[in-house]
Formats: sequence, C-alpha cells, structure tokens
Amino acid sequence: MKGLYHVASYQLSDAKLEIKLLNEKLVDDELKKSADLPRAFLKRKENKNLFVNPVKFRRIK
Repeated sequence: MKGLYHVASYQLSDAKLEIKLLNEKLVDDELKKSADLPRAFLKRKENKNLFVNPVKFRRIK
C-alpha cells in the first residue's frame, strides 16, 4: 500500500505554515486496507521522525 497515500502534518504559527510528510520508512508497507493506516500511524506517534521534509511558507505582503 506504500505510495498510495499522502499523510501530512501542519503547524501554523506567527503567520508561518510548516508542512511535513509522513516518513514512509516508519509505516509498514504490507498494509492491506486504508483502515490499517491510522493504526500504523498511532503505533509510532511518539517517534520524532514520523514526519519529515519540512516545507515552510510565509505570507508576503
């Protein structure tokens, strides 16, 4: 199921938006159905590397 989904986290602070993508290396690639993805995610929710590749945006006036 790897590559069939996109999961992102975001944080908005001081008019700056940061988006990070789910680290697919930490999610089992043998997931059989979409309902399995949240369980796989929650198993690793405390891992600081669960979301990677931060992209930052800011408003330009």
